[in-house]
Amino acid sequence: MKYFAHIHTGEHDNGRPEINIFTEDGQWTTKYRLTTGDHLLSALNILRGCGWTVYANIQRKGAGYHIVKVAEPA
Repeated sequence: MKYFAHIHTGEHDNGRPEINIFTEDGQWTTKYRLTTGDHLLSALNILRGCGWTVYANIQRKGAGYHIVKVAEPA
């Protein structure tokens, strides 16, 4: 199964810095809270620290909003 991390850093205008993991068919699976000081690189480090494999193709969807393909922890 393919998974995608939707990363909302403090720069995003939704007011909730967080990472949401979705399956390829759009089902939400996991959420990780971020602080307002977290940025894209720290969010990627959080994912790696939780066991997710992060792929290099990061899509920028707006200020503070990125989508990256990830593989579930083993």
